[in-house]
Amino acid sequence: MRIGVSLTILALVCCIGFVGRAAPASAEMIRSKESGVDLYVKLSKPDGEGPFPAVVLLHGCSGTERNTGNQTVWRGLKRHAAFLNDRGFVTLIVDSFAERRAGDSCGNSSKYVPRRVGDAYAGLEYLASRPFVDADRIGAVGFSQGGGVSLFSVSEMVVRKKTAYSIDSPVRFRAAVAFYPWCGYSYGSFFAPVLVLIGEKDDWTPARHCTVLEKMMAFGSDTEFDVVVYPGAYHSFDMPIERAVRVYGHWVKQNPSAFRDAQERMAEFFARHLSQQ
Repeated sequence: MRIGVSLTILALVCCIGFVGRAAPASAEMIRSKESGVDLYVKLSKPDGEGPFPAVVLLHGCSGTERNTGNQTVWRGLKRHAAFLNDRGFVTLIVDSFAERRAGDSCGNSSKYVPRRVGDAYAGLEYLASRPFVDADRIGAVGFSQGGGVSLFSVSEMVVRKKTAYSIDSPVRFRAAVAFYPWCGYSYGSFFAPVLVLIGEKDDWTPARHCTVLEKMMAFGSDTEFDVVVYPGAYHSFDMPIERAVRVYGHWVKQNPSAFRDAQERMAEFFARHLSQQ
């Protein structure tokens, strides 16, 4: 576990071979691997032909909020996508709830997390089919409930048969980042490296569960699993929420220094693990 905020981390852009302006984003519909549900997705990419590494972005339990008057989460997701585009990654924001008319699932994560692993893999396969994406260099980043989805997406459960998380797919995620996920699930082991970024004062998805999971992964596994805990940071520390507010009985609030550090760590992590071999 690493504790503290260090802004000296530089993204390893040399490893991915591109840094520049992002091309215009496009919105499309894709079919989930879970029950044939259609999903709204927003694709954005760097300028150029590629092939580029890519990242699937997975929202939290409130959905993307793109069709609401609030749009806080939507602005936060687009901000992350633009940051990754500038560092040479194609991005795909996957909206799991709009077409399901789910509203939010903050009180029913156990129902939606397995379904959303199918959404994540639908996004992965869609990206892998794009001519400007390197199918062998695709990662996932999730936020809160989406963070749990990103962890399950690189869990060995995905490749096992007859589990709630099993996915039949010709491609696999190569790395996963999870912003403030619920680490209390039984994830089993992981087949790809993981980075968890979480706030010390998070009272919704407590950091202690993630540090316990990190210790468990340190024994009997060669797969990288790293947790960074940000002092003084609450849940949703990366979202544009200026004042602390209560959501479902929990505090959420931005922390600019933790947000900046987390973005740099995310970019460095993906640059390392999605680099050309």
